[in-house]
Amino acid sequence: MQTRKICFIDETGNKPLDAESSGASSYFVLAATLVDEADVEPVKAQAERIRADFFQAGVMKSSEVGSDSELRRKILTQIAALPIHVVILAIQKDLISKDSGLDWHKSFFKHASHVLSSKLLFAYPSIEIWQDAHGTKDFMDEFRRYLVRQFDEKQGLPSLFEQPGDPALKLDFDKFADNVMLQVSDMISGSYWRILEGREEDRFEDAFHRILEKRIHFIDQWPPDYRRKRYSKQEVPRDPSLDESLEYYCVKKAHEYLSQAPSESDPEGDAVRKAFVRFLLYRLESRPKTEFVKTKVILRFLNSVSAEPIDQEYLNTRVIGRIRDAGVLISSTPKGYKIPTSVQDIYSFISRANSIVPQMVSQVEEANNQLKIVSFGARNLLDLPEFAQLQRMVETVKR
Repeated sequence: MQTRKICFIDETGNKPLDAESSGASSYFVLAATLVDEADVEPVKAQAERIRADFFQAGVMKSSEVGSDSELRRKILTQIAALPIHVVILAIQKDLISKDSGLDWHKSFFKHASHVLSSKLLFAYPSIEIWQDAHGTKDFMDEFRRYLVRQFDEKQGLPSLFEQPGDPALKLDFDKFADNVMLQVSDMISGSYWRILEGREEDRFEDAFHRILEKRIHFIDQWPPDYRRKRYSKQEVPRDPSLDESLEYYCVKKAHEYLSQAPSESDPEGDAVRKAFVRFLLYRLESRPKTEFVKTKVILRFLNSVSAEPIDQEYLNTRVIGRIRDAGVLISSTPKGYKIPTSVQDIYSFISRANSIVPQMVSQVEEANNQLKIVSFGARNLLDLPEFAQLQRMVETVKR
């Protein structure tokens, strides 16, 4: 059963859209560090020890580490030992239209925070969000009202901050220097920001994902960019042009699925399915593109974000099956699952189906034949209307 999450969000990068101005960054990165409510105080105490070990009396801040990659690795390794989960939103500013109305410090910050907070809400049914205080109390109050309006009007949700009792979502603000968990989020967002800005070597990017592999739930990019920037160093595809087009198509379909409105009939299941798609996209971005995600890794992740336990049957029927029904391509082999990036991935999926489906159809036919023998031909279940499609498959396989 999922417990209430306490979330701490901090960001790295300047907010105006003009990425060509002197000192401006191309990316704006928000990191959300999530802790189970019962673990908050012990985790804060552990984080405080990390801060004191590396920064003595100062705050734990990515900019203080700067280009010292080895020190950054050591700090992240200590952070990865904490019982936390991490969600990252990377905003590529040059993909946002200058006419969007976001080329203003406060508007940009509010919209970026809303994009991340909305994802968190649907991944975690009960959550308390803390953010670094920006500006005056008037701005904070206005920002709170802004989030309420956005959630209520765009997501079709009840008033999250005004309902009696214990609301599904709480939002509060704290000073960065007074909250060590905001500083943890800063170290993570700042490290990923340096990767995107090209300020770290490739080996540090690999180290970042390896160190935080079990902590990062997913990394989202907004606006979605369907052209991946990490390419496998494994085998050379037989048809690179077709593989690249297929990968673009499959990633685009996955993002389109994530942008759909929440399901009114099955909101919890919808949240789990979208969390699964985000997880596959993150693994595609952070690992070799030929790698399949093992089923046990997926189940461990989904059970950490779901209010109900998820087993193999639930994964196959209520998660992967329904996502495929929605038009999202997911390749599967005995090794696991992935977003297809090559013709070989599609071939592997079809080949696996070819090894299972005809055999199952033959077994269905054999079971029905045995029933007809025992009943002296009185019962033929394949004649039932609900099995009409299966009957056609049996007849096709017999040819």
